[in-house]
Amino acid sequence: MEQQIESILFYKNEPVPLKDLSAWLEVSEETALSGLSALKESLASRGITLLENRGEYSLVTNPNNSSLIEKIIKEELSKDLSQASLETLAVIAYKSPVTRKEIEYIRGVNVSFSLRNLLLRGLIEKIPSKLDERIFLYTLTSDALKYLGITSVKDLPGYTEIVKEINHRSTELENTEE
Repeated sequence: MEQQIESILFYKNEPVPLKDLSAWLEVSEETALSGLSALKESLASRGITLLENRGEYSLVTNPNNSSLIEKIIKEELSKDLSQASLETLAVIAYKSPVTRKEIEYIRGVNVSFSLRNLLLRGLIEKIPSKLDERIFLYTLTSDALKYLGITSVKDLPGYTEIVKEINHRSTELENTEE
């Protein structure tokens, strides 16, 4: 079970509630907690560790390596945004607020790295959905508007037409989920 929990947390790349873990593993919450405890123990001397925050669990870098990770982050932030990050930023700009799932549907690829990069740069923010606290929504920050050289998302090129197309694709996504 420890291995399965590690795989889930690695795949999700975001905090996962205990109830979701136990449901996916088809075990009681107590059994899932035992697996989490075993995982935490096995990671104690490794480069990643298990983080628990308000009943949600995630894998994070070991605090002992914080200076190394900080150095890498500073290096990443000094580089220009990648094409993938720019495309992700564009989807968020035109569709905001938007879920990761919607961004991935529109782009057709996994966007975890791009979201992380944009969050680190302060160009987007992650807010809990009012409809489902397990889901996060992504939206632009004021810094993103400055970065893009605009005062409102409505100043983006072709804003009205592109928003219509994105909303059409989102409707398609909702229809495929039903």
